[in-house]
Amino acid sequence: MEHHFRLLVEAGLATAGYISPNDRCWIAVRLTWRGHEYLDQVRDPEVWRFTKAAMRKTGIWSLETMGAIAKSLIFAKLGSMGVDVRM
Repeated sequence: MEHHFRLLVEAGLATAGYISPNDRCWIAVRLTWRGHEYLDQVRDPEVWRFTKAAMRKTGIWSLETMGAIAKSLIFAKLGSMGVDVRM
């Protein structure tokens, strides 16, 4: 658990507070804005299934790729609803 949470902190998705002088003891503090944005992208079960399926096909499991895949499906859904999502 510690290793994975440290990865979330390094990616800027969460923050941690260190409670010892040597940084060996820490507590999870909160998700960052970026962490909340990422969770919002993959919260919908259909988007998450699509994202995982696309990642299985490509073999690429990076966080950045996951977000891009999820965002592309979200934009496609919005486009099919008549919402202009050009960036």
